[in-house]
Amino acid sequence: MAKENVISSEIQLISCKTLAKLLALSTRQIQKLDKLKLLPKALRIAGSLRWSEKTIQDWIKKDCPSRKAFEASKEVQADEK
Repeated sequence: MAKENVISSEIQLISCKTLAKLLALSTRQIQKLDKLKLLPKALRIAGSLRWSEKTIQDWIKKDCPSRKAFEASKEVQADEK
């Protein structure tokens, strides 16, 4: 039981609506940006899009690059470790 709480506290997923509020955009704009691959890759859960809150925070810190550039920067960081 305690292990489940640790996992849920480490991974926070945010919805399209929450991401839209965070970025001051509409949900339609979020969907369009995702389709154009300008947002980090989302998880699709039962037809709904969800993003890792930590991933979105990292993406914002890096000045919101395209998905391809963001993924490449994550790979470079992993190689440096």
